[in-house]
Amino acid sequence: MSDDETPRNRAHRLKIQGITAEIGKVIQGAVNDAAGPKVGYALYLFDFGGKGSIAYASNANRADMIVAMRELLIKLETSEQAQNIAFRKPGAS
Repeated sequence: MSDDETPRNRAHRLKIQGITAEIGKVIQGAVNDAAGPKVGYALYLFDFGGKGSIAYASNANRADMIVAMRELLIKLETSEQAQNIAFRKPGAS
């Protein structure tokens, strides 16, 4: 637990990590069945509003995941369509 993490925040973080791991197992099976072991995946769960918990599951090693994440960020940041998307909590106005 980090110095600024409360027991409640730690419990929430561990819950998010557990959910991510379980969903990741399902995704891993589906990816392998549909596309084989040469296709990577990543799943992110995070709290809206920043400074919350974030967890990811992936079948890639860390270095490859970082490369893929950077490539995705570049595409999102330079895409006209992405520039018009406002990410917000579902149901928020």
